Amino acid sequence: MTIKVRKRTWGCFEILLILNIGISQISCQRETEIVTSSIKNIARIEDPVISPDGEKFAFSVQYLLTSPKTDIWYLNLTTIETKRLTNSGVNVNPSWCYDSQRVVYLKLGKPFIYITSINLNGRKEILLESRRKWYMFPHCSPNADKIVFSSKILRKNERYQLFLLDTKTRRQIQLTSPNHWKGDFLCHSWSPDGKKIYFTRRDPIDYKGHLEVMNIDGTGVRQLTRNLDVGNVQLSPNGRKIAFLDFSFGPRISDLWIMDTDSTNLKQLTKEEKISKCVWSPNNREIACSKYLKSRNANIWIISINGDRPRQITQSEVTDKAISFFDNGKKLLFLRNNNSIWLINSDGTNPYQIFPKPEK
Repeated sequence: MTIKVRKRTWGCFEILLILNIGISQISCQRETEIVTSSIKNIARIEDPVISPDGEKFAFSVQYLLTSPKTDIWYLNLTTIETKRLTNSGVNVNPSWCYDSQRVVYLKLGKPFIYITSINLNGRKEILLESRRKWYMFPHCSPNADKIVFSSKILRKNERYQLFLLDTKTRRQIQLTSPNHWKGDFLCHSWSPDGKKIYFTRRDPIDYKGHLEVMNIDGTGVRQLTRNLDVGNVQLSPNGRKIAFLDFSFGPRISDLWIMDTDSTNLKQLTKEEKISKCVWSPNNREIACSKYLKSRNANIWIISINGDRPRQITQSEVTDKAISFFDNGKKLLFLRNNNSIWLINSDGTNPYQIFPKPEK
């Protein structure tokens, strides 16, 4: 019996389809190799910020490379999945929009610097660019239609001023002016209703950071602190209290203070300690912070707003920095040694690393 074999004739469409599948597989493999290589070459994790819905976490990753490179990543805290949002250049200062679906950040290029918005699918939108100015710390408003940021002209003796950018019209408004206020201005937070901006002004005379508040049109400026050197300002979730650090006694002492947003009920929670990176609990009753020890490592402590019952959460020989509470305050997200991200129960039990995922 003779078996006839029919030859297969490939059409142009089939050939193109096969080529595209092959190219896609190579591209996916290459992307996986790049991401894996990036994770293995982490030098430092910076700018950690939690999303308003409390389910995501954005941060910048600096790599161990010969040329400067920093990418913006985000981590889904429910699925523990990570994604790199940027893949070229130096990208820093991420800040979440209040829909928890977009991140605003700075992209440093030559000769331009950009304020850029990117969604979780990687779609970018350049909101502002300049080759004569330097931008810092963009913060998105609660309704996501405005961004406040610090900027200065790249000239000697210029100081940072606050600007407001309308994301729809791209119109800028300068909120502060060196003719009226002296110093460098850095924004820290919006009020929950989006009507006020909390910021610090570093006075060029006494070199102290003064906490102040203003309306979004630049009016109604009011100084909230005096005789303190304020930094690391954190507004409570309900918008009624402010936590901050006082650096009046030099770099070796930075105590934790709280007060109401109208500047009343000022209270010192620690005394002659070196505290860094404080974050509020969801119930507005406790603050997690990093306390440095004489051995120069830092562990995380939780302190009530009454200042009593401080309890130690981590006990490591490296530096742990609190990032945010998670799961309705049951867990705490923290940065260990500036190169890995961990979760721990709020009672100090079950610490485990979530990024980079430890090799088995």
